[in-house]
Amino acid sequence: MMMASTPPPERRVTVRHSPEDEKTTTGSQDEQEEAAWMSVWKSPWWRLGALVLLFFLGLIIVASIKPFDRLVTFLLPVETTGLHDNNQQSVNHNSTVNSSYSKHYSQLAPPAPFTFRQCSDNATLCCNGLENACDLRINEVMLATVHNAMATKEDGSLLEPNHFLSLERALEAGYRGLHLEVCKCNGVYEFCNGVCQLGSRNPIEVFLNIDRFLRDHREEVIVLHLQINSHVHQEVSLQELYQVMQNATQFNRNLYIQKSNRARWPTLRKMIEMDKRVLLFHSNGPSCEDEECPSGMHNWNDHVLETEMIRVRKGGLGDLGTTCNLEIPSQNAKAGKRKFLELRHYLSTPDYQVAERMNQYAYISQRVDSCSMVSNKDVSLLSVDYWSLGTDVIEFAMRQNKGRVSIAH
Repeated sequence: MMMASTPPPERRVTVRHSPEDEKTTTGSQDEQEEAAWMSVWKSPWWRLGALVLLFFLGLIIVASIKPFDRLVTFLLPVETTGLHDNNQQSVNHNSTVNSSYSKHYSQLAPPAPFTFRQCSDNATLCCNGLENACDLRINEVMLATVHNAMATKEDGSLLEPNHFLSLERALEAGYRGLHLEVCKCNGVYEFCNGVCQLGSRNPIEVFLNIDRFLRDHREEVIVLHLQINSHVHQEVSLQELYQVMQNATQFNRNLYIQKSNRARWPTLRKMIEMDKRVLLFHSNGPSCEDEECPSGMHNWNDHVLETEMIRVRKGGLGDLGTTCNLEIPSQNAKAGKRKFLELRHYLSTPDYQVAERMNQYAYISQRVDSCSMVSNKDVSLLSVDYWSLGTDVIEFAMRQNKGRVSIAH
């Protein structure tokens, strides 16, 4: 009987690759992938698509910094007659293209459920929306005021903006007080929020727009507070700033001049009849004792008391009734002679969610009553952030003015 033969076991051959061989294989794969990507990139359609994508990404970034009307001017510059950024050249007031804003401010203002003009149709004079306000002195009227009016999202403020919409829209809505911070950046004056060229406004443009508003609204009186900031870049000179107003925009022709600190402030009627409808203050600059201030630029600390800013954590209001401490400089000998009171109704750090609550009637009424009692003065300037959030600020000021009666000072 024959036995089946067993096949011999298979011989397994193990091929060992050297490290050099592995590197060669890996490098070959990388080179193939790189060659594949290069062949794709060399395609004109892929290049065109990438360029289009980069263009739109850049457009989105620029649009987030500049408002639409300024974006168009930024991308497609237009010829402007007389408007220059160096604060030195004169402006042709007859030009129709001397501002990035339309001359019809009413088209820019958001719709407001509260009507600012409360005068009857047969009123001979309607001062800041009210007939009885004509006989009130400028320090006896409560003015809804825009704090840091140049720092708006609409105007491209990159830091924490104080408002969504521009000061031009605020004027049309009924705000009659504007606070602006003055900086000198590389020899050029700007309204900036502590940093040059980040959301700053050109003073020439701002003065022109305010002047145009006054020409279109002949019965309106406004207060301007220019806060001097010489710590940003270069020292601010009041004389130079005045020259910007005088040479470039002729804005100084609107300024009311208080000749004596002991004189009584004028009524709105008088300011309107004189056509001197801007009362301008400056702060943090020269005291006007060390050097003479230009005519019509009054020292804020000589005439205005102000409450401290509200310093509470973001998202909370705290007890507003306890935030009425008066911020009086060391030279407080003149404090009792100051006829204006500014209620700083905003947080030290802007917060639109808190501002929306603070700008409600009940919160405003609580603080005004409390701070008037502490200071023994009526509030003259009701300053807020995010002015467009709620119309209660203007309505409250108007109702206050309806009940005010002029008294002798």
